[in-house]
Amino acid sequence: MGMTTEILTAKVTTSGNSLAIRIPKPVADRLNLQAGSTVHLLEDRDGLKIIAYDPELQRQLEVAMGVQTRNAAALRALADR
Repeated sequence: MGMTTEILTAKVTTSGNSLAIRIPKPVADRLNLQAGSTVHLLEDRDGLKIIAYDPELQRQLEVAMGVQTRNAAALRALADR
């Protein structure tokens, strides 16, 4: 599957008490997304990236969060150096 470089715009709408972004059909088709699909939302300094759900990535994120939680004081001390 080739990567398409395309910048699209989307409107933010409401869905109940949440905000929602409509994903254009061509993008949903390329990512194999359907109503009810789960995705990862990756927020960084440049914005928000939507990534098709990957169980292995989810497992790795959970491990990383556990390490970060258990070692918060040590990580904070290292960051202060």
